[in-house]
Amino acid sequence: MEKLDIRSDIDSGSVETIVMTQGLTKRKFVLLALGFLVFNSSTTFANDDDLEALNQRIFQLFKQGKYQEAIPLAEKAVEITRRLRGPEDTKTATSLNSLALLYWKMGEYAKAEPLYQEALRPRLRPASIA
Repeated sequence: MEKLDIRSDIDSGSVETIVMTQGLTKRKFVLLALGFLVFNSSTTFANDDDLEALNQRIFQLFKQGKYQEAIPLAEKAVEITRRLRGPEDTKTATSLNSLALLYWKMGEYAKAEPLYQEALRPRLRPASIA
C-alpha cells in the first residue's frame, strides 16, 4: 500500500493521521459513498412502490373473496416489509395482520393466530423510558 497523503493535526492537541491509498482520494471516496446512498434510497423507494401495488392487489382479491389467490401475495408482502422495515415496524405488523385475516376468512385459524400474535408483539411491548 503506497501512502500518498499523510496529514497531522497537532494544533488541537491530538495527532490525526489520514492515509489515503493510491487511486482513492477523499473526494472520490465521498462521491462513491454518496452514490451508494442514492442507489440504496432509490431501491428502497422502488420496493416501497412495489409493496404498495402488491397491497392494492391483495385488497382487490380480498374484496372479491379470492382469499386463496391473495395468500401468496400477502406472504410476499410480509417478506418484503420484514426485509425493508424490520420485524418491529408497524408496516410489517400490518402485513402480518393482512395475511392472518386471509387465513381467518378461509377458516384456517391455526395459521391465523400466530400471525395475529406476531403482529401485536411490537404494539404490546412497553415503551422504553428515555
